[in-house]
Amino acid sequence: MREERTLDNYSIKFNDWLKPLENVSEEERLETLQEKRRFKEISKKNSDLLIECLLDFYEGLFTKNKKRISPVRLSNIKVRIIWILKQFEERAEEHKDILTISPKAVNRLFNDMEDGIIRKNNGQMYRSPLDYSKVFKTFWHWLQRKRASENIIIPDVTMTLNCQNKEKAPFVYLDEKDIKKLIANLPKQKHRVMAWLVFDSGIRSPKEILNVKVEDLFEEDGFYKLDIKVPKKQSFQRIIKLMLCKEIIKEYIMTENLQPQDYLFKKTTAMSCNVALKRKAVELFGDVMTKGRARISALRLYDLRHCSACYWISRYNNQQAMMYRFGWKRQEMILYYTELLGLADTIQEDDLLIDTQKTQLEQKVEKLTKENELIKDKLDSLIEPERIEQLKDLNSLLKNPEIKELIRISKMKREVIITS
Repeated sequence: MREERTLDNYSIKFNDWLKPLENVSEEERLETLQEKRRFKEISKKNSDLLIECLLDFYEGLFTKNKKRISPVRLSNIKVRIIWILKQFEERAEEHKDILTISPKAVNRLFNDMEDGIIRKNNGQMYRSPLDYSKVFKTFWHWLQRKRASENIIIPDVTMTLNCQNKEKAPFVYLDEKDIKKLIANLPKQKHRVMAWLVFDSGIRSPKEILNVKVEDLFEEDGFYKLDIKVPKKQSFQRIIKLMLCKEIIKEYIMTENLQPQDYLFKKTTAMSCNVALKRKAVELFGDVMTKGRARISALRLYDLRHCSACYWISRYNNQQAMMYRFGWKRQEMILYYTELLGLADTIQEDDLLIDTQKTQLEQKVEKLTKENELIKDKLDSLIEPERIEQLKDLNSLLKNPEIKELIRISKMKREVIITS
């Protein structure tokens, strides 16, 4: 069975967290976790409530779609809810019981994140406060459903919480010329190969790219292809053509003496590539604001996926093919990049005319080609070697004046019959 390295890390950690449940009866599961896995960063009451939530989610109880939640998602919920509850407790003593929270207090916390009043430990603003508000909404709605099953009504304090994107998330945008310059100046081969692979294929980093094996790269129908076998929940497995980095990948595989079952990159390569990309980009271009509304100093490997989408969007005529390459299920992703590049409003009447004419010509050429092939096949089947002499005799017979006159009289008779 294929090992999913990045996802396994989350699974192992969460399964370790659940270890106290081994050989424990169903009735004692919750109490055992609350006793042995208490979150010390927050009050015991809030910790017990969060553990109850995580255990229900793990077992698929009181979830929105009535399905179990994966260890990856549970790890995300655990970390973010602990942080959110800690923030509430630091703001007011009564919030050590989260059931006392008000809609106003909830809104104020997430507004402060968005305005930069609450920042990361390194002083930077949170890139997506929306991710935190969505997680808290998930937690609170579980609490409402859980208590409703006990005939206890809890008001929805997240009702006024805005969980819609106000604007598209920023990213570092580099055009094709700058991408080539940046990658060419990376000192290490493994970083150049990884960067080219992300830009060419649009593969996600690190979850998908760290699970690529040498055997996932192969020649077929004259193309070098990549089989992406580790989809995320919102994506799917796909096989795509590599159009830009075939030779550099082959050279890298030979240099590193990699075997079919080997992973293309080590786990640490993505992290070191992020550092190398950022350092070299600032050195080459300066810490300027890019078209994607993010500064060069914020560059990371995943930004090359965004740049890849911008590169390929003007080269794909078929939206479905573009969505397949990038593992998208929603057309909104196409719109996101077309708006960024200004493609939605730049098309002219002449462009439409040319495209229409081109399509018509292509259809005519295709139709004529098929008709010609059909006629040729028919002629090939009719004109067999043994019938060539018969055709020659028939041709000479038709040239006879008497025969020509008979044919002319026959045509005249047919015309008279039709008109009468």
